Amino acid sequence: MKNFIRLQFVLPLIAVLGFFFYWLFSYYMTHDLVWDEIVSLKNFVLVDVKTTVTHYPDVNNHVFFNLLNNFYCQVVGVDNVHQAMGEQALMRIYTLIITLLSMFFVFRSGQKFLNLNAGFMSAMILITTIPFLNFTMQLRGYTMSMSFMAMLIYFLWSQERKSSVISAIMIVFSAFGILYAIPSNIYFVLSLVIYYIIVWIIDARKKQTKQELSFVDSWVKNNKFFILVFLGVGSILAFLAYLPILDLILNERHLQQLKGKSFYEHTLTKVIPYVLHYILSYRFLFLIPFFIVVSVLIGKSRKKIDYGRRQKDDLPDLNYSAGFRNKSGQG
Repeated sequence: MKNFIRLQFVLPLIAVLGFFFYWLFSYYMTHDLVWDEIVSLKNFVLVDVKTTVTHYPDVNNHVFFNLLNNFYCQVVGVDNVHQAMGEQALMRIYTLIITLLSMFFVFRSGQKFLNLNAGFMSAMILITTIPFLNFTMQLRGYTMSMSFMAMLIYFLWSQERKSSVISAIMIVFSAFGILYAIPSNIYFVLSLVIYYIIVWIIDARKKQTKQELSFVDSWVKNNKFFILVFLGVGSILAFLAYLPILDLILNERHLQQLKGKSFYEHTLTKVIPYVLHYILSYRFLFLIPFFIVVSVLIGKSRKKIDYGRRQKDDLPDLNYSAGFRNKSGQG
């Protein structure tokens, strides 16, 4: 039975991988480079390393991605944009390697923390998502962002399950990499930091009150606290790497246009619905399990609250009982 269930996921995964590589070799490996890719190659990749890490005229310089691409071009012998435009398949091998990393860590997360079938399903959903297919093979930092996100989630969960030096190092490296790839990824890292601060406070208070541990044992010697430290170290390293161009990033023309403006209503009413639409890639049935889980959690929380209230109502009036016993004793 287990083999049959596993086969139900393996066969679709093979079909999805076949579709992915067919799309890869029939489209991207033979497709001309687009304008943004050409600009990145000309201004930030096929230049000396110092220019790559210190030149930031606009947001097209995804520094970490372009830096590694700079090294890759030196290895394969591509030294000008005209040569790169004529050997687009060779250029995209670099992004293919990064793409395979993101696919692996998404699969591994599902397989390790749930089960093998969940790993297959996670990989299939990723590979057949429109934003993934659209951006993952571009010579831009988006595919690197996806890979580092997948790596960061995997090693965070690994560190939560069992602390290890490897997981700690990879959390630092992934946090650094995702921020140094594209600065706006700070929103993703910041959301993780906020989440782990909340989880750390809840976990530490529980240990201090229920297990009666000391402040150091419950708050400082806490795995969630160490995770926050690792995320912080990775963020600081990225900040230091950005120092040569920090002023250029903060004064970039797109940011200057937003000075003094609050959150756009357009973003809330137009952009976010489109983003959710394309992330789901027309598979709106995926929302059904989400609503079911939320409904179940709300139902369970209400039952706990009701149970707690009933228990409280059933408790005797201790003050009255104590007074009654005292009077009885005196009588």
